[in-house]
Amino acid sequence: MEPTGTYHEHLAYSLDDRTVRVVLANPARVRSFALGMGILTKNDTVDADVLTRYGATRQPDVWQPPSPAIRELKTLLSTRDALVQDVNQRE
Repeated sequence: MEPTGTYHEHLAYSLDDRTVRVVLANPARVRSFALGMGILTKNDTVDADVLTRYGATRQPDVWQPPSPAIRELKTLLSTRDALVQDVNQRE
C-alpha cells in the first residue's frame, strides 16, 4: 500500500497483527514505475494493478512496525503538535 499521512496506519497494523506481510511503497516511486510502463491514468483500479506489478517486480522490503513505545511516542507528539497549533491559532 502507499502510505498517505496517517490514514494507512490502522490497516497496516491490523494486517500485521494477522501476520499478513505489508509493504509501504513510496508513492513517488510507484508513480515513476507506472510512468515507466507508460501508464498515465490514475484511478483506484489502475493504482491497484500498478501496486501489484510494483510488488511483484521490485519485491520491496516488508514493513516492520515500530515498537509499542515508538507508537505511543508518535501519538503523544501528534497530540502535542495539535495542541500547539490550537494555541497558536488563538493568539
